[in-house]
Amino acid sequence: TGTAFAHGTTVHLVNNAGDTNIDVAGGKTTVNTVMNVGESTINFSVREIESILIANSAYGTANTPSMDIDNSSKVDINDSTSNTKIFDTDLNSLVFPIGFNNVKGLGTQSGTTFTAEGITFQRKEVIDTSFSYSAGLNATITSPSGTTFEVEGKGTGESLDIPNANYIVVATANSASLANSTGAITSGTNYIQKGEIVDCSVEVIATNQVKLTASRNGNTYTAGSFDAFVYATCDHPGKAHKVKTRVNATAITAASEINGSAWLLNSGGSAYDSTTSVSTGTSLNNRLANGHSIVASFTGTQSLGTADTIRITNVVEQLASGTTAATQFAGVQAAVGNTAHVNNITSRYSFNDGQKDNFYDHASITLKAGQSPPANNVLITFDYFSHSTTDGFSSADS
Repeated sequence: TGTAFAHGTTVHLVNNAGDTNIDVAGGKTTVNTVMNVGESTINFSVREIESILIANSAYGTANTPSMDIDNSSKVDINDSTSNTKIFDTDLNSLVFPIGFNNVKGLGTQSGTTFTAEGITFQRKEVIDTSFSYSAGLNATITSPSGTTFEVEGKGTGESLDIPNANYIVVATANSASLANSTGAITSGTNYIQKGEIVDCSVEVIATNQVKLTASRNGNTYTAGSFDAFVYATCDHPGKAHKVKTRVNATAITAASEINGSAWLLNSGGSAYDSTTSVSTGTSLNNRLANGHSIVASFTGTQSLGTADTIRITNVVEQLASGTTAATQFAGVQAAVGNTAHVNNITSRYSFNDGQKDNFYDHASITLKAGQSPPANNVLITFDYFSHSTTDGFSSADS
């Protein structure tokens, strides 16, 4: 009848018959604007959306829901021609603001003198080891260089109170010649199989070395061996910030200067390595390190396979026939840096550096809406930052 509910009235969502509430768990919706019975508008926020399709037996895969979106909820230019997008936030739920807009360094201040200091942190390290019998089924492990184990403040010769809090042992192969005081163990709950977690006591030898002794069900082993991964908590003290160095794409003044010009696509790098007797992946890594990439024609998004990329300098479509980069991109120097060249298609793409709030992801390029995809292979050149190989963090000083 068009009767309006007053602002602030609480109403239920009901089925077509009007006799059953369909609110989730009896929830209610408060009217924020005038609501007519014939045509209703409800403004509300949704924290999590599980689905916008409703599966049922009558319609098979799903119903076909539809909705009108208010202009204020749209993106781009916020009018009726704008798009509506549902997407995850760029912020990670485990990253929190710390109250400072610009943190340049971490350290101590004495008067006007600032002394930079590193960050000490813990993380699980994976240590590949073998257990064998020597007054117990045990293994002695050493922490990675520059780190120490978490030892609960214990000293040499002392055992940890809660070893499984910082040391998890997973068998990577079935045990061999396992035995206890009653004889050989070839099956049952005391037998150690590949993939099983093995209980261990942990004795401190030094801050960077511990001895693990395996046991199960209170059983003491008298013989045997097995291989395992030990996931151990290690302290990484005083780590300084990483150093980042800008690397510009190696200039191309002829097709022969494309890195890996004797082969073609990035995917062909491993095959090229096998014919030239170098380690698999070396050729592709060298190409990317020079800021060069050659991929097959694509629509949508193409990863560059490189993190912390600064910018794309060229996207050039194949110029000639052939089976190598040198032949397919013969004459490429005319298109490099020349956006007016018919084979320079850089303007068709948008660039995403891949950087997230908590890690550097690979950069990518995406074909812009309405642009034609390339019909042939594509050469991409880019500039990026290389990172020092030592463990550490990135900061404004990097």
